[in-house]
Amino acid sequence: MDTGLAKIQSLLQQVQVLVSKEKAIQHEKYRRGESFNIFKVCGVNHYEVTHSSILAEFLNPCGTHGQGMDFLNEFLKTNGLCNFVFADNDAVVVETEHAFSIKTKEGEYTGRIDILIHDSKKAIIIENKIYAQDQYNQLSRYETYAKERYPDNYKIIYLTLDQHDPNDESSKKVSYIPISYSEHIIAWLTSCKNITIDKPLIRETLTQYIQHIKELTNTIDMDAETNNELMKILISNLSATNQIIQMQGEIEMHVVKKHIIPLLESLRDRYGKEISLITNFSPKEQYCGFKFNGATENWSISFQFQGSKSAPWTEMIVGLQHIDNRTYTIQTKQLPILKSRPNEWWPYGYSYLNKYRNWDLSTMNDIINKPDEFIDYLDNILTSIIRDFK
Repeated sequence: MDTGLAKIQSLLQQVQVLVSKEKAIQHEKYRRGESFNIFKVCGVNHYEVTHSSILAEFLNPCGTHGQGMDFLNEFLKTNGLCNFVFADNDAVVVETEHAFSIKTKEGEYTGRIDILIHDSKKAIIIENKIYAQDQYNQLSRYETYAKERYPDNYKIIYLTLDQHDPNDESSKKVSYIPISYSEHIIAWLTSCKNITIDKPLIRETLTQYIQHIKELTNTIDMDAETNNELMKILISNLSATNQIIQMQGEIEMHVVKKHIIPLLESLRDRYGKEISLITNFSPKEQYCGFKFNGATENWSISFQFQGSKSAPWTEMIVGLQHIDNRTYTIQTKQLPILKSRPNEWWPYGYSYLNKYRNWDLSTMNDIINKPDEFIDYLDNILTSIIRDFK
C-alpha cells in the first residue's frame, strides 16, 4: 500500500475511535437531559423576526434581564465599538421592525429595520440576515435614513450566520460592519453569561440560546477531552490531515455525483415521464441546485442554494420559478407550503428546507445512510406544491 494512503487510513481509523467515543458522551448527555433546548422545541430556527426579538431583548437596557447597560456594552465591546457610547443610558431605546420612510432622487421608499438601538442623537442599525435575500438598495436606504436622522453618528451592522457580505445592489458603497452568529453573537452571549454567573435563570437561558445558535451555524461543540485527543492525533499526522482537507471539495462533488444525483433521478422516476430533472452543483455558482420541470405548466419546482460564494451549498430554499428564469411581478396566490412571501424571483413564495438546508459532509453522510428519508422528504414537498398549484 502507498505510504501516503496508509497514513491517511491510519489517521481515519484513529479518528473513528474518537467519533465513537464522542457519540457515547453525547448519548449520556442526552440521557441526563442536557440536550433539552426550549428554543429548539419552540421552533426558533430560521425565523429572523424571532431571533431579532430575542437579541433585542438582551440588548435592551430596560429589558427583563435587569442588567441595565451591561449586555449592550458587552455587545459594543465584542464588535469593536467601545468608543460608540450612548451618553444617557436611560434614553436608549431598542426597537425591532422599526418602520421608516425616506425620499431620494429616485422616489420615496419605505422600509423596516430589523433592530434599531438609538437615543435622540445616535443609532446602531442591525440588519439581521439569516436566510432571506438582500433587497434592492437595502443598506443604502438604511444609510440615507440614518444620515437624515443621526448625521455622522450611526453604525450599520450586517449580521449573518457566517459573516458574508451583502450583494452589491444592497450595499452600494455603504459603510457597514459585517458580523456573524457563529463568531460574534456567540462570543457576546458568552460574555453576558459570564457576568450573570450568580443569576441562574438568565445564565441558563443564555446557555440554551448559545447552544441553539451553534446548532443553527453547524458549530462543533465537542466534549473538551475528546477535542484535545482529536487535536493531538491530527497534529501528529499533519501531512495526512492536510491531504484530507485539500480533498474536501472533491469528496463533496463525488458524493453528489455518485450518490445524491442518482437519488434525485429515482425521485423523478416516481412521477413518470411528465417530470424532467435538471441539476447544477457547480461549486463556483452561488445560486445552484436542482429543479423539476413538467408538473406545473411553465414553472420549475426549484431547490436552490442561497449561500455565499465561499459556502455555495448552503441555505437551500424551494419554490416555483419560471422555466425560462424570468422575473415576474408578485403573484397574488401564495402556495400554503411556501411560508416566505412572494417576490419577483419567487412569485408564489418560497420556503427554507430545515432538514437538508446545508449540504456539508455531515448532511451528506445522513443522506447516504438514510436515502429513503431524503427521497420521502423531497417527495412530500413536490407532492404538496403540485397539489396546491393545481
